[in-house]
Amino acid sequence: LTGVPSVTTGNKADFARHHIASELLQTEKNFVKILNLILKEFMSPLEQPGQRGGPILQHEEIKRIFGNIPDILNVHTRIMNGLEQQMAQWNCNSCIGEVLLKEAEDLLRVYPPFVNYFEMTKEALIQCDRQYPRFHAFLKFNELRVECGRQTLAELLITPVQRIPRILLLLQDLLKHTDSSHNDHTPLKHAVEALKTVMTNINEDKRKTEQQMHMFEMMKDIEECPANLLSSHRSFISRFDVVEVNSVTGKG
Repeated sequence: LTGVPSVTTGNKADFARHHIASELLQTEKNFVKILNLILKEFMSPLEQPGQRGGPILQHEEIKRIFGNIPDILNVHTRIMNGLEQQMAQWNCNSCIGEVLLKEAEDLLRVYPPFVNYFEMTKEALIQCDRQYPRFHAFLKFNELRVECGRQTLAELLITPVQRIPRILLLLQDLLKHTDSSHNDHTPLKHAVEALKTVMTNINEDKRKTEQQMHMFEMMKDIEECPANLLSSHRSFISRFDVVEVNSVTGKG
């Protein structure tokens, strides 16, 4: 892998650890590059003041499409920098787990909101693409840039959804090749658990959001539905179609 020093001495486990850590760093660099691309080529131009003909999109629409991508970028830039420092001075005692552990709280903060509302992100992107000819032209022009590698904005935006599972797999592989006596073993173990917690929270938040959406749909279908039916202490369990039976005739 380019930009990563090689290991010329050490046992088989050391070679394996270096290889996995190198892959983690390279994929992190690629991910940060994609996030920067999204901001530079798409989000920032849309936020630029004084656009000829007025704003291409309103602030609320930009927020719906891009969510908290800048926050995710900030966290992963720090992770990338931490990994680069470890790889630049790599030896058999190098510790990767601490790099991820330092960012565990922020990963837990930034990821559930983005992944949880990703379906809404896709819907907002499709809707704005259809509704605004200027935005459609803006998308097509920027998606053809060499930097985008023939990927659409929708394809670029899905990369954060895929990133945490990818990191988790690499950390689990690194832990498997790290002896229990190694100083990186405990930090790696805790980092794996931290990422599992992030994924659990993503899944739980997504489930809650889906329940709320079901509740909204039911409220629209029920005539004169009381407004207080939708409440934070209520949760969706199931839905059944029923027929009202006339108490006199016994007919529906």
